[in-house]
Amino acid sequence: MNTKPQPTKLFNVAIIIALLLTPIWPSEAQQLTGAVAPAASDVSDQQVPVNRVPTVSGPSTGATTNTSAFPAATLSAEAKFHLNASEHFIVINSSGVEPATINVEVGDSVTWHNATGTTVRIKSGTPPDDPGPSTGGSSIFLPLINGGAQSVVSAEQSTIPPVTEETTAVTAAGGGDIDTQLAPGADFTYTFDSAGTIAYYLDRSGYPTGRVLVESPRPTTILESSPANGEDGVAATRETIIEFTRPINAAGVTAANFVARFGSRTLNARLHHSADGKRVTLFYDPVLPASARIQVTVNGGGITDSTGQKIDGDGDGQPGGAATIDFDTLSVTVVPGTSVCGRVFASELAADGNTSVNVPLQGATITVDGMESTLKSTTNSEGNFCLDPAPAGRFFVHIDGRTARNGVPAGAYYPFVGKAWGSVVGKQSSVGNIYLPLVQPGTLQDVSNTQETRITFADSVRQQFPEFTGTEIYVPANSLMRDDGSRGGRRCRI
Repeated sequence: MNTKPQPTKLFNVAIIIALLLTPIWPSEAQQLTGAVAPAASDVSDQQVPVNRVPTVSGPSTGATTNTSAFPAATLSAEAKFHLNASEHFIVINSSGVEPATINVEVGDSVTWHNATGTTVRIKSGTPPDDPGPSTGGSSIFLPLINGGAQSVVSAEQSTIPPVTEETTAVTAAGGGDIDTQLAPGADFTYTFDSAGTIAYYLDRSGYPTGRVLVESPRPTTILESSPANGEDGVAATRETIIEFTRPINAAGVTAANFVARFGSRTLNARLHHSADGKRVTLFYDPVLPASARIQVTVNGGGITDSTGQKIDGDGDGQPGGAATIDFDTLSVTVVPGTSVCGRVFASELAADGNTSVNVPLQGATITVDGMESTLKSTTNSEGNFCLDPAPAGRFFVHIDGRTARNGVPAGAYYPFVGKAWGSVVGKQSSVGNIYLPLVQPGTLQDVSNTQETRITFADSVRQQFPEFTGTEIYVPANSLMRDDGSRGGRRCRI
């Protein structure tokens, strides 16, 4: 019997699967969106997107460019997934090909998916003038790669032997010489190794056509950032994530190339380079100042990508240059007479299992992000609390149920969650009731810094909810970090 090696170094980390139903803190749930502006004295007037999306041009014979027009019944779940997830995915349906034209770079791969109910043959070149049935020795027109020009010159006609039908998936590479048959539901992936315009068609009635415009590789640049350039209301505890179009070398991930400033002051940040090489995260220690304009500068001249080339920092298409990302942290201004009150309960079911009961949590701690030592409150025996005074307007808090004094089983605890609240200047505001679920014993599990860790629901949870059996989370080795960016997550104190 094979046994897995035991982790050589463990960090005690709370994997709180029971919190899947707990409201997510809005600022931390934001997706990576927005554009990054090049360095300039007035970035608001020069903001340019640095992420490049393939162009979908006008339709060819029988095709449209509206991907929402695909007949739902003709697309498999796999096709829908790929169409949403990949910019280099072409669907063959009853109308033709979608999209009809696609832009890629040398080295990129394009996948065709046959969403029809019949076998389809894809052939590079232009279709014959006289439609006719396919035969064993099929004639095709191969494209002449034209140095990136958006036109196709037919090469001499050549004859090829019959091709083998692909029933699942196949991959190939080259300059655009394509000839393959796809069974219903099959995929064909082709990697382009030279620039030019590649024309192709479907060898069937009507000869639907398409084009792949293969461009010379552009320098690696910034794809997106979080927070986005120009974003406001950013939590003081939020990290900054910068994503690139290709992996970058770790040697360039330095404090000189990734700089965060508040005015003339450089902020202390721990840098983390993702395993795939495409992301750099800045963890701030201490947290960001409130009511502040933060500027993060990325110096492209000191960063190279996985090919050894300098990245394009400012998005002008040339190596080098710097990008700046400006965002504003949330204001935390205390105004006398402004308060926020609420009540914290344990989220528990009644004995019949069909209704809930309100059990007040005594001793839960509420703190305001960025002012944890001065703006805080503790719930009383009825679960009530008041932040008085409280910040004016919108602000972020954390409710720490781990300090609750309600009796809990050994190894169990109430969680630590973040929320966004708002107040009215000079008045008392109510945030209503907050419910914290009891994290069952066994939920707190050790993870390894040397191998992947499998996390499941605690035994007590699976006994109570058998439908959760089989639900798993896999934590990559050495992947958890504390708020300050140091590895290992955090140790939960019961």
